Formats: sequence, C-alpha cells, structure tokens
Amino acid sequence: MAIANCQRGLLQRSIAVACLLTIAASLHGAQAFIRIQGGTFVDETCKEFFFSGYNTWQLLENAAGVVGSSGDLAAQFDAAVTNSLNVVRMFGFGTAGGFQLQYSPGSYNEKAFQAFDKVIAEAGKRKLRLVIAFVNNWDQDSGSDNKKFYVDGGNPDDFYTSSSARQAFKNHMKTVVSRKNTITGVAYRDDPTILSWNLINEPRCDAIGCNTDILNWIEEMAPYLKSVDSNHLVTVGMDGFYDRRSCLAPTGNPSSWAGYTGQDFLPQHAAKGIDYAAIHLWPDNWKRVDVDFGKIWLTNHSANGQLLQKPVVLEEFGKGVGGDLAKGQTETDRMDWYKLVYYLVEQNIDNSTPLKGILFWRWDAVAAAVNSQVGDNALTLATSSSVFQQVVKPFSGRVALKGKTVAGCTPSQGTVSAASIGDASSSGPGPDFFTAPDSATCCAKDCGTMYGNLEGTPVASATSASASDCCDSCKGTAGCNAWNFCYCDLGCAGQPKGTCVLKTMTNPFYPRTQIVGDNAGWIGGVPGQSKITPTWLCQPGGGSPCAGDQGAATCSATDLQNSLSCPDNSCNAKDQNVGGDTLVMDVNSNSPTKTVFTAADCCKACKNQSGCNTWTFCNRPEGCSSDCPANVANAKQTGGKTFGPYGGCQGNRFPYQQCTLKNAKDPSKVQVYEAGELQPWTSGTT
Repeated sequence: MAIANCQRGLLQRSIAVACLLTIAASLHGAQAFIRIQGGTFVDETCKEFFFSGYNTWQLLENAAGVVGSSGDLAAQFDAAVTNSLNVVRMFGFGTAGGFQLQYSPGSYNEKAFQAFDKVIAEAGKRKLRLVIAFVNNWDQDSGSDNKKFYVDGGNPDDFYTSSSARQAFKNHMKTVVSRKNTITGVAYRDDPTILSWNLINEPRCDAIGCNTDILNWIEEMAPYLKSVDSNHLVTVGMDGFYDRRSCLAPTGNPSSWAGYTGQDFLPQHAAKGIDYAAIHLWPDNWKRVDVDFGKIWLTNHSANGQLLQKPVVLEEFGKGVGGDLAKGQTETDRMDWYKLVYYLVEQNIDNSTPLKGILFWRWDAVAAAVNSQVGDNALTLATSSSVFQQVVKPFSGRVALKGKTVAGCTPSQGTVSAASIGDASSSGPGPDFFTAPDSATCCAKDCGTMYGNLEGTPVASATSASASDCCDSCKGTAGCNAWNFCYCDLGCAGQPKGTCVLKTMTNPFYPRTQIVGDNAGWIGGVPGQSKITPTWLCQPGGGSPCAGDQGAATCSATDLQNSLSCPDNSCNAKDQNVGGDTLVMDVNSNSPTKTVFTAADCCKACKNQSGCNTWTFCNRPEGCSSDCPANVANAKQTGGKTFGPYGGCQGNRFPYQQCTLKNAKDPSKVQVYEAGELQPWTSGTT
C-alpha cells in the first residue's frame, strides 16, 4: 500500500523524498526510536517499553558465516520473536581471531561491516531492538576491538587518558554511526532498530583512584556521541560497582575488590549524555552465589535510579551450573536465582520504579558454534529448560502487555526523527555524588578525624552542613568527646544525610569504629587530638590487662597505651589487603587456644612460618570483607587452603583477628586488593 501511494506522488521532489523514506522504513520493518519520557522508556505512541531479551556475542562472525552458518542468524532472531523476546545486546566488533571490525584504528574490514549491516537488517525485519557496545574492556583476542587495541601496545588503561586514543575512539564511533547500511540504505544513526549504544563493555582500570579517569572519559565520549548521533539512547555498559570511597561500597559491592575496578556507578551514570543506567549481575564470576546478595544488588541499583532520575536495565545476567565456573551449583540453584531476579524486575515494572528490564546470558538458540567464552556451556539456557519455560518466556509475554501510556508524553511523528530523545528535566546529581569527604582536609587538625561510626553514648543529635560544623558542635557541647557526621546521600543506618551525632566515649585515646555494614557513610573524630593511636596498626596485646574489646573500652588511657602491641619496622605494616599464595588460611583456627591477637602477632607468625613473606590481619571486631563463605567453598572445590578445625567465617565476613600467612613471588611488587582507611585489613611483608 505504501509503495502504490508513493508512486502516485512522485511528481513533486519533496513528496518523493518523503515517500522513499517511508518505503525504506516499511521494507526494513523499522519502528520509531525508543525514547525516555517521565523516567521510563517509551515507544512512538508513548507506550512504556520494557526490556526482555538476551545477550549474544560473535553475532558479526555468525552473520558473516565465519562462526557457524549464515542461516543461524535468522533462526535465532525468529526464535526470539516466537518467545516474545524484544531486545538483543551484542558486541559491535569481532572477537574471533582474525575477524575484527577494524584492522587498526581507522582501517576497516568491509566484510565485518557488511555482516553488521545484515544483523541490523535481519533484526529490523522482526522488529527486534539492538543494544550495541562499541568496544570491549576484555582482551578475548589480541586482534579484537578492546582498550589495548587503541594504545599500540602500551598500558591498556591509557585508553581512558591518552589524547590520541580518545580521538581514535571518537573517530570510530563517528564512522560506525555514519555507516550507511548496504542492505537497507539507512544510516545506523537513523535506524530505530538500534535501541541504544554502550560506550564500552565493562570498563575497568587498575590504578587506585582511576575511577576519575573513567569518569572524565565518559564525560567526553557520551556528549560527543550525542553530537554525531542525536537519535539513540546512550549508556556506559558497566557492571555497576561502587568506588571504594563510596558510602555504598561496603554493603553494595559483591566484595571489596569491586571498589578497585575504576567503576563508580552513581557519578559515572550521572554524567551528561548518559540517558539510562545499566548494570550486570554475575553470581558465579563474583563468587556471590548467595541469592540474598542478588536482592541487595538489584534493590540498591533501583534506589540509585531514583536518585539519578534515570531508568535502570539489568543488561547482563547469567547463572552457571557446573563446569569450572560454577562447581557444585545445580539447576535448582539456577532456578532460584532466575526466579528471584525476574521477580524483582517485574515488581519494579509493576510499581513504576526504575528497573525496567533484563537481558540474560546465554541462550541455546544462538548458534552452537558461538561458544568460545570460558563458562558459556555452564551459563547456557536451553529453550526447553524449566528455567526458560517457567521464568523467562512467561515474563516476556507478561511485560509485553504491561506498557501503559505515559502522561505528558508527546507521540513521535514518522519512523525517523532527529529530535532529542532524552527527558531534559532529568538532569540527575552532579559528578561528586556519594564521595566521602577527605578525612585529611575536611576538618580542623584538632578534630581527630577518621572514617566510620565511632563507639560512644549519644549526647545529642542534630543536622549539620558539614563534618567540620559537626566537629565544632562537639567542641562546644559539655560532655562531648567524639562526633559522627553522615555524608551519604542515602543516609546512614536510618539517619538522613547531614546527621551529626555528638557522643561521650569511654576512652577517646583509643577510639573504636565500625566502618562496614549499615554504618557505612559516617565520618567522625575526637576533638582535641590531632593524632590518634591507629587501631588498624596497634591493638591491646593478648596478655595485658587491657586486652580485647572490653579492656580497650574500660582501661585508663595510660594503661591502654602501655599495653599496645605494634608491628616493628621489619613487618612493613600498611592498611591494605594483599595477595599471594596462601600457606595458612587462619593461624588461630588451627589451635584451640588463640595465639594471634594483634597485627604484630601475625607478623611474628609469618616470620616463624617456612616460606611466608607476606601476612594479612583482620583488625575489625565486625569482621573483614563480605565474601568469606564463597571463598571457603571455592577453596574446598579447588583444593586450596581453608580454615582449620577451630575457626570459620564470622557470618558472611572473615573473622576478627584472622591471620593469613602467604607467599608472594615478589614481595616488593605484591598485589594490593584494597587499601586505605575505608577497609579493615592490615598487611605487611617480612
């Protein structure tokens, strides 16, 4: 019908151009662009759009017949439509050896680009939407498009900071979005089949503090991409970790290592040009197979979406069974995870809260030959499986019917629109969001500032504008010798941001703090002391009258000071958690009588242990890190060292006064997993 109508109107050039666009759109099966209005995704009619789909990689190789056969592409897309899946997330680059989109920055493989054309054309025919990542953090193949590809053999993390690498990547994004599809004749930037772009798949960097480098990179790349493609939505493509200095890191990250990846979910998604937030969830890879963590992860990020004023999508979720990836995990475990995750996503959809969809990894409808990633077999869902038939498929069918018309939304006209697709009112918070005040500079030197919620009996509670003001309030209040200020935008253990609690502490010479769990987000101090005994380094010795937690609180300052045991200079003690081959998991767990009470004791144990040159001590009564059970289970499966008969995990954490003895190949270059005041380990080398 569209073709006949247009043939009658070809007398006028303007009408002809419009009709040709209509023909191209009707033949391609194109729809209007997905937009964000009122904090949710909407289609051209202003009806809510929800994600239900899957991830696949090597889609370009499959389309080109390099991996599998070219017919596999149509077969998997047909299966997606049959099962009501509507979104496919893919890599916009090659990962198979010798098949990449770029031979070198700016030099393109036309065969790969034609395969890209085919993927978009075939998806468009079926009204499937594509989420496409421009580049990969991971180096699957030395020739693939990843960070390393852009730095010419240099440090891969220079990808974020090198001016030449940044320019080469911007040139690449422009080339891709400007590409005119050889099948449909539509430029990628004008094709509504593409739902959105990921700037990068799972950005990471190694240096402590490099989250700022990634943030600066996002703040440059996202607006640039919008300048060359104003039609499509943009997100980052990250896992969703919080930086170690974020008040959400202690309870929100899967483990402490995640705070050192360079990711910082909130400020990096608050950046200009980022339209929505996306997260990943990998229970097996992250060694957090406890389903309670999955609930915390999704609940936290949904709440973050409210603060960002942006929708959130779980764009990668996979749960393995068996294999090296998920030893000991069963189909029942997978079913429990899928039920929980899909339930929470649908609950968000029903309650109009930010989590708007999910894309699982991986599906057996994808060509069987596409199976080169470690763990893919363990992660693969069969279409005939109970998980797919009882969870994924019904979810897809239900959410397809849930979309309501969004009030205040203006329907889009036509199938190709260059209008802004973002919601201009949703600017979100600034880039300093959720960052802890600097304990060294936030307050006067005599405030005795440290991170954490200090012990003590509350004297008064009020609202202060800053940590410095809170300290001043303590100085002017009778009976106050300790203060705490909540800097976290989500609040601290039920107290709102800005809460200032004034306290009386029994022994301010030796203040104890709880810096993990629900009290994350506090900063505090002891007025009148510019230097406080560091509890992470020196503890009351095991044989002194002030030994242990009770003694530290009740002994006089003089007695306590005399009882302290500190590592000597040969122990090289620092506030950090370091790596190495484990020789003894926990010294105390191997004897019915505890022998290690302090970091100094742990260092001494290392000196007495054959082969030990590195030691790690947990100095917080609340325990350390949050992945002890998963680490123990993994050690048992792989034959590694675990606790002796007299010890074990302290809930989900490693126990207080755990002393781990290790051997590092090069103690001068020991791997640091976490460091600084916001973590509870003390480590050293001998």
